[in-house]
Amino acid sequence: MRQRLPRDYAADHLTSLKHYRSEWYGAVMEAMFGRNCIWSPVNDVARQKSGIDVSVTNWLGQQFFVDDKFRSKDYGDLLVETMSDRLNRRLGWMIKHGMRCDWLHYAILPSRISYFVAYRAFRIAFAAHQEWMEFARTRRHGFSFDQSSSCCGDRQWTTDFMCIPVRVVRAEIGCTIVRWDDAMARHARSISSEIDRLMGLERGPC
Repeated sequence: MRQRLPRDYAADHLTSLKHYRSEWYGAVMEAMFGRNCIWSPVNDVARQKSGIDVSVTNWLGQQFFVDDKFRSKDYGDLLVETMSDRLNRRLGWMIKHGMRCDWLHYAILPSRISYFVAYRAFRIAFAAHQEWMEFARTRRHGFSFDQSSSCCGDRQWTTDFMCIPVRVVRAEIGCTIVRWDDAMARHARSISSEIDRLMGLERGPC
């Protein structure tokens, strides 16, 4: 079991806001959903509980809902929540019904890399591969179980996760990988090209 400090939801929210203001996040969204996409964090608690952290609209007007998973360490796996509250037997977002996100966005902070996994495809694969539970229970093939303690005010609870190796997710479901430095470089080139274009329009024909 990995050693974790208790999570404070208020602190987590402030950390998320910091990431949303960072240069890399916008560049990653653009790399995933295309140039000129419009994205905005969701502040409604009910929508957040249904897996919507960010709403994205691409240049075609298509809307996508993203559930962000910011990770401070790279273990080579992706977490899925199996029980959101162990004591009260509340199912986690990988199992419960009513989740509305289109994409899970795993942002691995120290490695500066993001994995986008289609939520519905991940959920179907999770239900189909019952052997993953046994692999995690016996810690085989890179699978394992993990848990974290969380608090919000006076309330405390324990959440259970399954850790699924990235290589398995890529092989069984597929995912889009965005490397932050590459995304930021493309974003910078895009801005530079747009500035050159606008300056050319201002100068007019020679």
